[in-house]
Amino acid sequence: MWAAQEGHANCLELLLQAGGKANSRTFYGWTALMAAAANNHPAAVEVLITYGAHLNARDKHGETAVCAAARNGHLNVIELLVHYGAVIGLVNEEAQTAQVLARQSGHEHAAAYLRSRGSTVVSH
Repeated sequence: MWAAQEGHANCLELLLQAGGKANSRTFYGWTALMAAAANNHPAAVEVLITYGAHLNARDKHGETAVCAAARNGHLNVIELLVHYGAVIGLVNEEAQTAQVLARQSGHEHAAAYLRSRGSTVVSH
């Protein structure tokens, strides 16, 4: 998790090659992919996806890696996740999509991108 959160893609890859789990979770349900996305580390995101990270995994609040990136305005990571097939219209426990989270956090560029990609609500 630390390597993903800090963006150490090479270290992350070595850990995964040695048998580390791409979909391990923290107590709060966060995956390494969510940590990398939230901290704007596209290289780590790509490594995790290559090693089978679940694009649409949800934390305890129903949020995904796309939500984590959107909340922080990391458009490059959002684009990468969408490129690999992440669903952008999933809602969290408060019925908010990544687009809504981006807009509420003041990241209109990310919200506009998600809107342009056809962000629509997909139920829990």
